[in-house]
Amino acid sequence: MSSAERDAEFLAQRLRALGVRVERARGASSAEGELSLGSTPFETLVRPLVIERVRFYTLGHNRLKLFDPAVFFDLPALDVTRCESASDVEAILRKAWAMSIRDLREALAWLHRVHAPTELAAGGARLRLIDEAAGSIEVRSPRELLLPSSGELSERSLTNPSERRYRPLPSLETANDLALSIGSAMRERAARSGLIVAPQAPESSRPLSLKRSRRALAVTATPEALASLQSHLSEHSIELDFLRDPERGLAAFRETSYPLLFIDVRLGREDGFELAMRFRELPGLEQLPIVLVDERESNTNRSAARDAGAALYVAKPLRWEEIEKPLLDLFDHAAHRRYRRFPARLAVRTDSSVGNWDELTELVARGGICLRTRRDILPGAVERYRIELPPPLAPIEVEGDVMSRATLPGYASVLAGIRFRSFLDGGEPRWIRVIEALALRSERDPGSRASRRPAGPS
Repeated sequence: MSSAERDAEFLAQRLRALGVRVERARGASSAEGELSLGSTPFETLVRPLVIERVRFYTLGHNRLKLFDPAVFFDLPALDVTRCESASDVEAILRKAWAMSIRDLREALAWLHRVHAPTELAAGGARLRLIDEAAGSIEVRSPRELLLPSSGELSERSLTNPSERRYRPLPSLETANDLALSIGSAMRERAARSGLIVAPQAPESSRPLSLKRSRRALAVTATPEALASLQSHLSEHSIELDFLRDPERGLAAFRETSYPLLFIDVRLGREDGFELAMRFRELPGLEQLPIVLVDERESNTNRSAARDAGAALYVAKPLRWEEIEKPLLDLFDHAAHRRYRRFPARLAVRTDSSVGNWDELTELVARGGICLRTRRDILPGAVERYRIELPPPLAPIEVEGDVMSRATLPGYASVLAGIRFRSFLDGGEPRWIRVIEALALRSERDPGSRASRRPAGPS
């Protein structure tokens, strides 16, 4: 057992002794639990919030990080070293919340004194300053603002994420003085930051090290007939796997989430159209691009392919010059989302997390995650993630492309859409098991249906 696992188990046992519900999977470096709260509401700048329970995960041997409801996520991790009961844990939570609201109340009074425009968010639990040049700026206290990723800092990566924090001088007397001070701080940070630009060149012209390794699956009784297709796809760093047996093809999606599927219309006793519909019913798939390959072109079969949900219908012999563009478009610019997204809170660790499980997934899918983070993260980056899975599954390690970034109004954290580039530890089957379990739960409980929110994995 590693030191991180020992710390997590130590804290989990201690919390259970205090009467707090907590679970830790075997081999997990963090535990997750739930704390029931009393009926006393939580004060905000607008109206009290009544919250019955909060969810958390453990950090090290003595700290809890709250993540649900989301309004608690930006509170500092709670040190429970001196707690002797569940009520003590609740007491330090309420103390941390009260200190946060006190700081916001002082900040609001300060902004009113200098006649600065403000707005409240998250039910009165967040305060923002409205700046004409920079937009909405989160205010933590009269002594701390969080500079936004807009204006001078748009598309820029700061050397240290702490540089987002800005402490204005107490001598500022007007909203104009404050605006000038913020503008100067943003220009100064922008001057020493790096500009991040997502790669604009087509996939084929990028250096090999920047290309994603991609795979497609062909279910066909005659793999040799698609040999030329395999050769052409390899020129675009796309591997083509072949399976003759339809049942083995279906089973392959329990090991790998292929982004594109080729199916022969005629598969002996199996009908390619029916098989395509069976693939579309697999757990976690939403609208997987399927290419139906016919022995000879037929208007009847073309119509049947459309009814089966195929994205493309082609006939042999395949003419690469005719199908190249639509095929590559299906890889890079599919008209519909391939994989369903499910709400799930999984702890995530990155190289910049300094060993702590201090980030969380909001949504998960076969092909990626929607990550809640407080880091300075911008589209175009390639990062490594270690994702904690539900028990008894071991964590997985993946490499992913940051595809999108969305600011949460009134929160210091952001949502980043991550598309998986590769699984680094052979953990894809474990990840698919998680997705299958979420899909099954979604079918049983209509209230937990897959999310359709725009930010997140593809």
